[in-house]
Amino acid sequence: MFSYGMLLYELLTGRRPSLGHHQLQIAKKLSKGIRPLLGSPEEVQFCCLQTLLTECWDTKPEKRPVALQCLRQMQQPGFPSLRYVLSCDSHAQLFLSPLQGYSAVFWSGDKDSRNYSIVNVEKGNMEVKRISCPGSRISCQMKMGNTLWMTTEDQEVFIYSLKDMCPLSQPQKLFSCPAIITCLCPVPEREQNPARVFAGMSDGLVAVYSLLDGLPVEGEAYLCSHTLNKTMFGLKDSDPRQNPYPVRCMVLVGSGSQLWFSNGPGVLVLDCWSLRAVRRLDPYVPPSSVVSMTTSFCAWEEEAVWMLDDHANMLLLYHAASYQLCAQYW
Repeated sequence: MFSYGMLLYELLTGRRPSLGHHQLQIAKKLSKGIRPLLGSPEEVQFCCLQTLLTECWDTKPEKRPVALQCLRQMQQPGFPSLRYVLSCDSHAQLFLSPLQGYSAVFWSGDKDSRNYSIVNVEKGNMEVKRISCPGSRISCQMKMGNTLWMTTEDQEVFIYSLKDMCPLSQPQKLFSCPAIITCLCPVPEREQNPARVFAGMSDGLVAVYSLLDGLPVEGEAYLCSHTLNKTMFGLKDSDPRQNPYPVRCMVLVGSGSQLWFSNGPGVLVLDCWSLRAVRRLDPYVPPSSVVSMTTSFCAWEEEAVWMLDDHANMLLLYHAASYQLCAQYW
């Protein structure tokens, strides 16, 4: 297994292991536990393979894994995808989205002790560590252009002007909302329509904020999932799908023309500009609730929507244009 560890070293580094030119010199170094230089996990960017090879060339042969153990490790689903493990202390919340680029924001604490740290997930290093930012516990966060939207469990929305996401000073705008915001989704401006932000809430409402110079203007609109289900899709009040489900996720579809948002076991499809509900999908049945959605372009170069529930743990794939279920995975 020692030789296998050296083989893994070559795979990771692209060079042959070298500890000298003479056999006696090399043997002495190996007996003292000296090994070829490998670099930090962030530099290697293949944490599982690096860990395995260091186990294989352990100084004590009895501590080295046998071939069957190596095989089982390498067959684990996370083995080929885990790049590195980064120590970033204990945090309560993580916010990560494509809109934030390579920045992952960790929050911990509450009230006066609330603080945040920022990790660059591409470089694998912590750029900001535990910067104080007093306030209530964060419920949702979104970066939009050069502003950061933060919502709290006290039903408040803070909008900060950003410079590399640090530090957060006084907000440009602060306002209250009728319920806790659970997810945010920005819609860029289009022709005569201003940019908007959709905010899903814990009581099933969806708030629609129109923006001017990146900030919301007065007169936001509210859409009620219960009302849409009843008036547009004929669901009765006694229907379990009419329970007051929180809006847990939302995603833009059709180049930003539609908003798909979760409604318990179902999904409501909204026209982003007319704010008209155009479709209801029922991918799951109670007690399942949709907890995550994302879009992608499939092999046939058409948009697809992926969704996952919290009960059956079933992944579904929908064709976005036709609303047809294409595949399901358990």
